Amino acid sequence: ISYVILVIFVSAFIAFYLGPRIGHKNVVVYIVLCSAIGSLTVMSCKALGLAIKETISGKNNDFGYGLPYALVLISVIFIGIQMNYLNKALDLFNTSVVTPIYYVVFTSLVITASAILFKEWKNMDASNIVGDICGFLVVICAVILLNAFKDMDVSIDDVRSQMRPRRRLVS
Repeated sequence: ISYVILVIFVSAFIAFYLGPRIGHKNVVVYIVLCSAIGSLTVMSCKALGLAIKETISGKNNDFGYGLPYALVLISVIFIGIQMNYLNKALDLFNTSVVTPIYYVVFTSLVITASAILFKEWKNMDASNIVGDICGFLVVICAVILLNAFKDMDVSIDDVRSQMRPRRRLVS
């Protein structure tokens, strides 16, 4: 509940205060808002999926209660908000800048929300947690490197010339 309240508070602050003031200057403003709402979207869709699974398996009929319908409504609203602010970021900034930043922030917040809401790491031992974190850090580094060096003109001949041993002239 604290995570959801924090995300809604931060998103409202960005939408009504920071966005209009500095959203057109800083790419991170709208991406943080979009990613934060996106993490709530993923959690509501995940909860809806669990409700459908429980109903199909016959364990519970969650659709006899209002929660699945509320989750559908929440998902639709959050997807609309998320797409609105993602489009604002894409209108203001280059796609090659928005996409990697969005990917990293969104994935980080979804992992955080999943860890808090579903306690997914509760049954994992320390080595698996470290492995997951390292894998995520490798992906983040790869996204950063791919976007940092995408405009460099490097050919295979350049790589070969760097790999050749240097020859000294013998006199």
